[in-house]
Amino acid sequence: MTLSGKVWKYGDNVDTDVIIPARYLNVSDPKELARHCLEDLDRSFASGVHPGDIIVAGANFGCGSSREHAPLAIKAAGVSCIVAESFARIFYRNAINIGLPILECPAAAAATAAGQVLEIELSTGRIRNLDTGETFQATAYPPFMLELIEAGGLVEYTRRKLGIADPEQPARTRVSFQGERGAYSEAAALALYGDGIELVPLPSFEEVFRSVQSGTCQFGVVPIENSLAGSIHRNYDLLLQHDLYIVGEVNVRIVHHLIANRGVRLEDVRRIYSHPQALAQCEGSLAALPGVEIVPTYDTAGSVKLIKEQDLRDAAAIASKRAAELYDMEILRSHFEDIAENYTRFLALSRTPVVPTGPSKTSLVFASKNVPGSLFKMLSVFALRDIDLTKIESRPLKGKPWEYLFYLDFAGSLQEEPCRRAVEHLGEIASFLRVFGSYPRAPQTWPGNNHRST
Repeated sequence: MTLSGKVWKYGDNVDTDVIIPARYLNVSDPKELARHCLEDLDRSFASGVHPGDIIVAGANFGCGSSREHAPLAIKAAGVSCIVAESFARIFYRNAINIGLPILECPAAAAATAAGQVLEIELSTGRIRNLDTGETFQATAYPPFMLELIEAGGLVEYTRRKLGIADPEQPARTRVSFQGERGAYSEAAALALYGDGIELVPLPSFEEVFRSVQSGTCQFGVVPIENSLAGSIHRNYDLLLQHDLYIVGEVNVRIVHHLIANRGVRLEDVRRIYSHPQALAQCEGSLAALPGVEIVPTYDTAGSVKLIKEQDLRDAAAIASKRAAELYDMEILRSHFEDIAENYTRFLALSRTPVVPTGPSKTSLVFASKNVPGSLFKMLSVFALRDIDLTKIESRPLKGKPWEYLFYLDFAGSLQEEPCRRAVEHLGEIASFLRVFGSYPRAPQTWPGNNHRST
């Protein structure tokens, strides 16, 4: 079991009344406790923590009372693990009992800074700082404790051992996406997996890939291309860097809105915040607003959240209608995108491949030797078998200037003999080949494209 997350760093003797103040001890709902977690020590924690983040602290973490409110609040806030120089024994017991991993490692606690990213292998106790490259060793959990943690705590572990796991409360599928609640990626996740999932918003594409790779989430949803602004190159690169499969896709109609705090008028706006892709999709509309500063941010919905939290009265954000509703904001202008036929294609990622049964698509990446006609020969393996190529994208081959990787999508599945033979043929002549998987093909959702579903 591998965990990874951003570090929140605290000092010695963080007691249980600091973790969850005594005024909230009459609260039993873990989600409500999470909203007040560490608020007297760090007011930014409850609003800024993301699922999978890690707390690193000094000596005697969790000292104080024996109540379980403190570890419950931390776990409900989304913290995946606590690393400390040492723990109060009762806190240690309570944390393990609810399935919250904690590790004693004085060296890691001393060397790790806030904001860095740790990768933790619970089965071995290995802690790696992904920012500095340093590796630390904590005492590994015995197998039965790993089982207890993976079960989610002592109660569920006991149920499983006795064969009485509660069928009325199956674990919800966890699906990660980049951005805040209200982002278009959230809409894609809901379109792919429905309302019964647990949505896990994360601040970067890298963290979405890591959440799936580590098993923290069963699926991740990322954008790969937009019909107006083109490809999201970073996600092509991340596909190659992670051992994951593409297991689905969905095309989401993107309708941008210009959103501001209530009472703000369009003529008051001097700054407009949004993700670079959204800004690119609204270039024409933005050009019609002279004198306005364009401010790129990490997320569309996150931009709405920012101007809400800071109560900016001279700013607006480009985001979805759902984002405006979630943050109780006002829409100054709807359909702010330059072209109405604005769609983003999203991919679903998993550690396990799927076998599609209906209309399907296959994605792969290959490299060819830099000789005349090599790319023509590679693509001919598909043309000779009348296989429809739906996408080809080139990316630089790192370490080899002016040589390229080619990402390719084609209609069909490796379960189909012509497709399987084409890929086998490609593997014989390519210098590198990796198949990301075959998956159900998204239906056509726009007019005027009758010959193909992509």
